[in-house]
Amino acid sequence: LQAFGQSNPLPVLQIVLPVGISFYTFQSLSYTIDVYRGHLKPVRNFFDFALYVSFFPQLVAGPIERATHLVPQVITRRTFSWNDFEEGLLLTMRGFLKKVVIADNVALIANKVFALETAEFWLLWTGVLAFTIQIYADFSGYTDIARGTARFFGFRLMRNFNQPYSASSIQDFWKRWHISLSTWFRDYLYLPLGGSRLGRLRSYLNIFIVFFLSGLWHGASWNFILWGCFHGTLVVLEKIISLKPSKLFQSSLTKPLRILTTFILVNIGWMMFREADLENLIRNFTLSPLGNSVEQLHAAGYFFTLICIFSIPLFAEAIMSGLAERGSPFAKFLRELFTAKLGIVVFYAFSIFALFADSPSNFIYFQF
Repeated sequence: LQAFGQSNPLPVLQIVLPVGISFYTFQSLSYTIDVYRGHLKPVRNFFDFALYVSFFPQLVAGPIERATHLVPQVITRRTFSWNDFEEGLLLTMRGFLKKVVIADNVALIANKVFALETAEFWLLWTGVLAFTIQIYADFSGYTDIARGTARFFGFRLMRNFNQPYSASSIQDFWKRWHISLSTWFRDYLYLPLGGSRLGRLRSYLNIFIVFFLSGLWHGASWNFILWGCFHGTLVVLEKIISLKPSKLFQSSLTKPLRILTTFILVNIGWMMFREADLENLIRNFTLSPLGNSVEQLHAAGYFFTLICIFSIPLFAEAIMSGLAERGSPFAKFLRELFTAKLGIVVFYAFSIFALFADSPSNFIYFQF
């Protein structure tokens, strides 16, 4: 109303939202819809249902569990397992390493750069890169901690990330990033809207609606909506291009280029996600890579070096995952080499205590 020159007589309700409201709402919807569709029998014990909805390891920031996956684990008798405890300990320590060693340290760089009013091209995009690493290490770290803590009690939560920055397309990225959310939107929104069954144009519209609402889910702010629309547009464009696929484009020789292109596009999206001020967002896209000051070039180079150093564990994890997927003998050798799980825990603990950030920050997805 104020934008149109009118006063706003309505009082603004200062309500503190319940913890984890968006996540347990999605889980409750999953239960309701799956029971309605006949995929799951109704739970007769209220406490079993309550445990499913409010399971504490993943209540605040996911992963968003399906009723068909978690409810059977709730109603099944569980016994203590040393193997589950060991796996849970490894997952939890890995999550803490990602959070307090990687995410919190590169967050200092991202926050410093985005706080500047006169950040030039190279320094700005170094800050964007820092945020790109931060949000992945932060969110996947939380997921590892949640999955590890759940494993202590005999529960197996779904995998929420699968090396998303190794994706060779935006569609591939969304099969690897926040898997529990993207598959939730696919099964409970995209398919009920008609999916791809109602023709090509309707399919494109459904995809765009899903990504628009995905952006809105992150917050009622224009930058989140732009971020969702940006990814929705890219996915639709990829769908159109794939109608006449090029053999050269799909060749293994061009895969590194496709991965790099996807990573750059994802970084552009994260810049929209991070910058809430629309004026600053527009300004950021108008910056020139030429004529940057020497001071900011030096700062960008220094920050970029730090980002690469803190990202080494993520690079190693991605390489190991790639080798394991290909059944590499080297990956098998490394797994056998690190069968002493206690040694890995000691390494994680040493890294955490030696390299944790001086200014720890909250998990990014706590705000959603």
